[in-house]
Amino acid sequence: MSRFLSQARILRSLYTMALLGLPWEGVRLNAADCARRSLVLFDRMLEQADRAGDTSERLMLLTSACALLRDTTMVTDFGREDRWLELAEAVTAQGLREAVSRPSLGVPLCLCLADYYYQTAGAEDDSGYRYLCDTLDAWAASFVPGRGWADAGLAEAMARLLVMNRYSYMFLDASRDAVIRDACRLCAGRMKVLPTVSTTLLELWYALNTEGNACPLDEAAARDAADRLARFGNRFPSDSDEWLLGRSYRLAWECRKQTVLSVVE
Repeated sequence: MSRFLSQARILRSLYTMALLGLPWEGVRLNAADCARRSLVLFDRMLEQADRAGDTSERLMLLTSACALLRDTTMVTDFGREDRWLELAEAVTAQGLREAVSRPSLGVPLCLCLADYYYQTAGAEDDSGYRYLCDTLDAWAASFVPGRGWADAGLAEAMARLLVMNRYSYMFLDASRDAVIRDACRLCAGRMKVLPTVSTTLLELWYALNTEGNACPLDEAAARDAADRLARFGNRFPSDSDEWLLGRSYRLAWECRKQTVLSVVE
């Protein structure tokens, strides 16, 4: 699964840079070619997510595939969008059944449900939408100001933040933003004192520091996370999943630096 996620991250960055006429490592990019490759990868990701396997991984594949289709198409591809919705409905239904006895599914299930309901109307009475809102409310209610979540380590806390923040800006609901801001401060403090940081934490940290909305933007922290992931990847052969992971974040940061930050400057 990691390879699919890294490939999707790379193609999203390449497509953005191609649209703006920005080169990558001295090579002029072609937006049409990037879009074509993205559709091929999208189809492969849906095929993989449609297979029986770990529900958490299937949900993460669907979330990544949704972002890939959204970020690399100028015109809505209704056929692929409908295929995504149909598969997401089936996999989230499985996730809802498993989540009763598997609380760790909360984050990937909520991320996928947010993408699903963002594209559908009149869903307030659906069991999936109720689960999404109830889970976010439970996280907000169990958060202790200045201390955090008693039932969550740092990785789980940052993952919850990512879900809560995305729901906030996708559904224009700022009711939990105070919790998000306080939790971001706590996570930042804990990241500074960790003797070692896993790639999982670095990926979450990069995402939180580039999301915006209720999560404060910290470009220096994001650049540091991307650099550390790239250095990690460089320790492995160029055909490995680890190398591709590092490469994807190096490119994601370069894309952000040349697009988002250049506009700000």
